[in-house]
Amino acid sequence: MALRCIDIRKQTSDKEIMKTALKMVVGLLVGICAGLLLAGLIVTLAKDMTWAEYFAKFDASVIPLFLHLFLAMALAVIVQIAVHEAGHLVGGLMCGYSFISYRVGSFALIRRDGKLTFKRFSVAGTGGQCLMLPPDRPIEEIRTMPYDLGGVVANLLLSTLCVIVLLCTDLDFSAAVYPVMMAIVGFGAAALNGIPINVNGMPNDGMQGVRLRKDMETKRVLFTLLRSNALVQDGMRPRDLPAEWFDYELDSENVNPLVVNVLSMKVGVLLDEMKWEEARELCAALLENTSRIPVVFSYEFKCEYVFTLLMTGDREKAAEMYADKKLQAYIKQTKDVMPSRQRLLCAVSLLLDNDRAKAEEIAAKVERNREQYISLGEAISEQEIMKCVLKES
Repeated sequence: MALRCIDIRKQTSDKEIMKTALKMVVGLLVGICAGLLLAGLIVTLAKDMTWAEYFAKFDASVIPLFLHLFLAMALAVIVQIAVHEAGHLVGGLMCGYSFISYRVGSFALIRRDGKLTFKRFSVAGTGGQCLMLPPDRPIEEIRTMPYDLGGVVANLLLSTLCVIVLLCTDLDFSAAVYPVMMAIVGFGAAALNGIPINVNGMPNDGMQGVRLRKDMETKRVLFTLLRSNALVQDGMRPRDLPAEWFDYELDSENVNPLVVNVLSMKVGVLLDEMKWEEARELCAALLENTSRIPVVFSYEFKCEYVFTLLMTGDREKAAEMYADKKLQAYIKQTKDVMPSRQRLLCAVSLLLDNDRAKAEEIAAKVERNREQYISLGEAISEQEIMKCVLKES
């Protein structure tokens, strides 16, 4: 189980921003095409003109306009995601937080051993992420709102600036489309992130901000996640983290996604301690609440349940779960960035497919690329677990 702190606010928002922007542009293009066809129908009937003559009136200058539209959309989404995460960064720094990592797309800047370094990394369903370490002060004194809502404020500021540029300058269409798209995407991002909502069980920035203000326990859990992430990113193994950090139980009636995240990390701790039976029992208990927990964690627990089934000898049930097409798709989507997924594939190759050569190849690949993973402690842990799997089988 990955010990990274999954920024649950981003599991839907950035993805929704992209979808919204794409739908908007596609709708605009469909509208333009429909308008041209309707105009063509009227012109051809009224002017006794053929369709060929009608379309001949449009020259190649139309093509660059469409290209500008698509380019403006793509640029707006990338820039607004980068600005959003930068807003979280600035908000955190204002409150005394320390930098952990900043990511846009698959490009991440992380702090390891006090030094900044670039890594390639991504989380399924997200466009960006900014993680920070809260200051070492009493929890009641630590502010969360600037960090949590800094991204929304940053989107609003950039979008407002774009509107001012449009009002104060005289741009032609090919140039004006860029600030127009930037403003539309930015205001959309601010709304999707700022208006308190849950999507697929995940709170956005606004909803998370509401919870953090009302519930001190949610604040405590968030800080546990951030501190765990910082230590594991620097190279500490999961089993060496304070045990009391993971002393939580899931309230099935009122599921807190942050607690689910902590419990996913607890599974990783148990696996790092080679406690297969305890990890299996915890995964099974968590999967009983599959309909109530966020989808991404449901898949994570299924992956680890398959692994623990294999390690405790229940290969038939493991094979049945592993055959699920949706789970297979999730594994494929995450296998290149998560060493825990490579560990699962190593166990599957060895214990289901009886292919020791492939299992050893997977283990060797993780060992070669250990320094490239964003969480060094996690990679070290997974490497040791795979050694155990290969030795015991």
